Amino acid sequence: MRSIYLLCVVCTVVIGLSVCVLCSGEADAWATADDSGWQLVYSNSSFVGGMTLFDDETIVFSTENLLCFLDLESWAIESVIETTPLYRSAHCHWGPHDLWLIGSSPQEPGLPPLWRLTDHGAQPYYPFDVTGFGKVGIQVLWVDQNSHPWVAADLSIQMYDGAEWQVLLGRNDVSPVCGAIGPAPGGAFTGTQYGVFEWSLSGDFDWFYAPGNTGLPLKMPYEIYKDSRDIYWICGPHTLLGFWEGFVFSLYERADISSAVYCADEDEAGNLWFGTSGDGVVVVSADGATITHIPFEVDDKWIDNIMCAPDGMTYVETLTAIYAINR
Repeated sequence: MRSIYLLCVVCTVVIGLSVCVLCSGEADAWATADDSGWQLVYSNSSFVGGMTLFDDETIVFSTENLLCFLDLESWAIESVIETTPLYRSAHCHWGPHDLWLIGSSPQEPGLPPLWRLTDHGAQPYYPFDVTGFGKVGIQVLWVDQNSHPWVAADLSIQMYDGAEWQVLLGRNDVSPVCGAIGPAPGGAFTGTQYGVFEWSLSGDFDWFYAPGNTGLPLKMPYEIYKDSRDIYWICGPHTLLGFWEGFVFSLYERADISSAVYCADEDEAGNLWFGTSGDGVVVVSADGATITHIPFEVDDKWIDNIMCAPDGMTYVETLTAIYAINR
């Protein structure tokens, strides 16, 4: 684990917040196996969000007002960072140099809408016009290769270009409902109920992919994922979509999925793992020849995050728990 988190650090953040308390966490993680091979790693009756790989030995995720660091070998909580209350849909995303995560909703005035985890600790992030975030607040977060965050709320899609925040969609035009932001060949895709918009990294509009004539379904995507072969996968309701760098989406119809696909990740062999809202996990082999369904028979079947970790396990996150299965 990165050295800054092996020490106990207390830092005070101006703006009246006394936050960022790093302390030793209780080992409230455990492992229980069911018949399908899934093991329960961690559970929280409130919510679990933002599961991502912190380093080769550690997972980081969020709960109500904590960032938790879970050791992959012992499945114990190594340490926690105390924050202000995090939004229920909070999730994390790595930039090249730091980790960003969604903070509080605008219904909690004075609390930061974003947090940023760097070598200097956890810091609340304020510098943009929160009036564009409406009543719900930030729902989607993505960080580009320049370590600049892109965010979507109920009233706008915004990006930080290194100097200021730009409103890409919203305010003066029809407010989009954005379900996903992810990498594009020259910048970023934003997936909305109207279609997929393509932007340069400076926030310039490049292209619009309308549903229907470009192969997109008439539903809003939930995640945009780029694999090692430079294929861009669009995860959405009742379908998987993949396309190569070009202007036409190719519908991937072989997976036989009846529920929504919410997330994707790739393992070291090039196999693609997709998490669904009711059909468990779907694994597409690297050559596309084999499709495997892995049932997920737990009370909370809604998989909103999936991660292929270097320990040989695949981890899935539901609204209240983290599970693992051996690859």
